[in-house]
Amino acid sequence: MKCVTTRNGQKGKYYHKSLWESLLFLTVLIGRIMAKLLDICSFPEFMDFLWQTVKPGTRKLTQVEEQEARKVFGDSINYRKVRIDENSLFAWLGAKKHKCSGMGITSFRTINFNKRIKAAPGNQNMKWLIHELAHVSQMEHVGSRYMIEASYARATEGYGYVLGAKPHFRNYNREQQASIAADYYNARVSGRSTAAYDPYITEMQAGDL
Repeated sequence: MKCVTTRNGQKGKYYHKSLWESLLFLTVLIGRIMAKLLDICSFPEFMDFLWQTVKPGTRKLTQVEEQEARKVFGDSINYRKVRIDENSLFAWLGAKKHKCSGMGITSFRTINFNKRIKAAPGNQNMKWLIHELAHVSQMEHVGSRYMIEASYARATEGYGYVLGAKPHFRNYNREQQASIAADYYNARVSGRSTAAYDPYITEMQAGDL
């Protein structure tokens, strides 16, 4: 790779950054096209079937989990198709790679956790589940390109966001959207005002992602 020197002596800093961003954008663009083709071929439905076949330990949402999820997503998710895989090898490997104690990975409508969760109204495991269910919502409304866009989000802006900084829910990246959904849930069950979140949640429930 060619190295250039900028006026302030920082060799190649801006050149490398620009090249990296261009490559990342191109990767996302190609990924979106491939995801669209996979959606046309019903690949997500096939993968849902495959996951449930090769991972018989998956379970449905509990009554409490669905009840709490409806406080955020309403009827915008097909809850019957959601599956939870606790102690998932997939998530366990992810946790090892990123050196974290808790890892959740949503692959289409299957949510993989690296450990058993004890989701109860208002607790942290329930908030964690809400975050992952936001990715299921993305899957159902925009298709499997959500995975490409979530990866791009982690490589760029990340999970953090400024509430109210962007006019519409769709203007936030996929991980920020999931964070907004989880934080809205936390605010609602703790009795705090959700006024700043409400317009975004309304858009999310309408599928405007």
